[in-house]
Amino acid sequence: MPAFKNLHLVFAFVLVLLPCLAGKIRGQDLVTVLLADGRQSSGKIHEHTDRARLWLLRQEATVDLVSGFWWDQVKEGWIGDQHVGREELQEWSATRKQRSRTVWEIAKIASQGEPIIMLAPAASKPAPRRVKTLVIRAYPAQWNRDALTDGLRISVAPLDSQGQIVPVNGQIEFTLVVEIEKLNGGQVGSIRPEFRDTARKNFIVKSSDFVNGPAYYELPFDHGHPEFDVNIGNQGLVHARLSIPGQGVFEASDAQVTLREFSRFRDQLQYFTPSRYLPIENIRPRNR
Repeated sequence: MPAFKNLHLVFAFVLVLLPCLAGKIRGQDLVTVLLADGRQSSGKIHEHTDRARLWLLRQEATVDLVSGFWWDQVKEGWIGDQHVGREELQEWSATRKQRSRTVWEIAKIASQGEPIIMLAPAASKPAPRRVKTLVIRAYPAQWNRDALTDGLRISVAPLDSQGQIVPVNGQIEFTLVVEIEKLNGGQVGSIRPEFRDTARKNFIVKSSDFVNGPAYYELPFDHGHPEFDVNIGNQGLVHARLSIPGQGVFEASDAQVTLREFSRFRDQLQYFTPSRYLPIENIRPRNR
């Protein structure tokens, strides 16, 4: 009799537990995901799901709705009531794929002339790429009619985590720092050099500036032209500060900027004549 009583208690416990287990088993394949933009979506794992995108299948009586999301858009998820991370959900999805119903299967369900609706999978727009770093390069250039170098042309490349250019809107500021080589009896470097900001300029940055790759901006020699001021060193530094709304401020420097390109011919002209340019070039000194 005691044994029978214990068996009766076990049987009663199983009867109470079965509905809970059944509910959990039925909900095992239902997935809810939270996206990076705050939206939520639910459904079963569709057969199109792969390492690139998650596809969720929702079924009504005569409707199969399939929605796709890039895995990068998925922040976290729930399998039934169990919370999981994105990577865990991605691994779990590989063995839980279900197919959409065929037109004939839905037609069999749709009785008494009910409409048959099949929705094609709709790909979700990928999340916008974000800037991770800024790269700049500067070199001497001219942009008017004469033969004199006018300043520096600077290429700007905001890059994402994959090293690809990200077109952005914002504002960028450039600063040119040069070395002033003070002369002492004709000997360069015999007196401590001075480092001086000689040019500074701001530009509005538009995403259309990056249509063909890096954007380009022109920084003129405002105070002291390297071709006329012999105290300015051959190399300088350009610093850039790019402000992007919603992403922050990115900075970069190019410390290998040539200010006065090497030319034995012009060095000889400067040594034996008052100028680095010939009379036929019609160059007048600027910013002396």
